[in-house]
Amino acid sequence: MDTGALQNLWWLTGAIFYAVSAVAVLCAAWKYLVGLDQRSAETLVQLEARFADLTDIARAVDPEAHEFEGSGLAHAVQKGLDAQWDTRDDKERALMRRLDAFLRFLQVLGTLERNRLLNRRALWDTYHYWFRAIDTNPMLRRYINLHFPVLNAFLRRNARHFEEYWKLEQRSREEVKVQGAMS
Repeated sequence: MDTGALQNLWWLTGAIFYAVSAVAVLCAAWKYLVGLDQRSAETLVQLEARFADLTDIARAVDPEAHEFEGSGLAHAVQKGLDAQWDTRDDKERALMRRLDAFLRFLQVLGTLERNRLLNRRALWDTYHYWFRAIDTNPMLRRYINLHFPVLNAFLRRNARHFEEYWKLEQRSREEVKVQGAMS
């Protein structure tokens, strides 16, 4: 075998090696991305199980339920804002424990997203309503500003997402109205 043939064979072997390496890297990246989506989905399922334990307080915060005042939560929060914690009764203390658990849950969600441990789109598609519910309640925003600085920073940083999802929700409401009028 002459030198030129050996060089060509050596070059061909190297090219095959690099091609196989590139394919292996692409396969590893694909597997990582698929695994990331799967882990994100598993995380969301676990988070939903945790959220199910918070539906009572979420309902009190829900602007559509109109229970913030009637549940006593507004009064309990106001006492905290006025530094009158010691005047809360047992029911108000229980409401505040539940509110703090709910806000910590939302803070964990924001932290997971911020640290790229949870897919941003998945987070917003699932929990945008609750972030917007606390963000649009002036009393809760003041409470969050005082006691949940990480959540407060997350809400400020993501204000434009609230607007996007608000528009999406408004379009959905309009579609429901049109469908109702047609039936």
